[in-house]
Amino acid sequence: DVIAQLPLEKFLELLAIRVNGPHAQDLELRVDWQLPDGECQRVTLSHGALNHRAGSHGSDADAVITTPRTQLAQLLKGPQEMLVCLDSGELSVSGDRDKLRAFAATLDAFEPMFNVVEP
Repeated sequence: DVIAQLPLEKFLELLAIRVNGPHAQDLELRVDWQLPDGECQRVTLSHGALNHRAGSHGSDADAVITTPRTQLAQLLKGPQEMLVCLDSGELSVSGDRDKLRAFAATLDAFEPMFNVVEP
């Protein structure tokens, strides 16, 4: 519920944490991520790092993703969940789906609640 209320830029920061840099090292990706309310972020994956900025890549985008805000939490569950959304059509995508599948394969799934200090 909390993630569904976050601005798109905060969601993308959470997504960037999950990128496995060494696995994504050779993947170059430019995506425009849009919400139905008009919010848009240009997302770039380069040298294993995911960055974003308000706006659009325009015709240089490899893909455009349009998703409702309520679906964002589902996409953070893990790489398999993102692939399911891509394959089922739940995630509205125009452009290169294969690059998005390759991107999803670079995401790590981990338990977000862990002890920072153990006794």
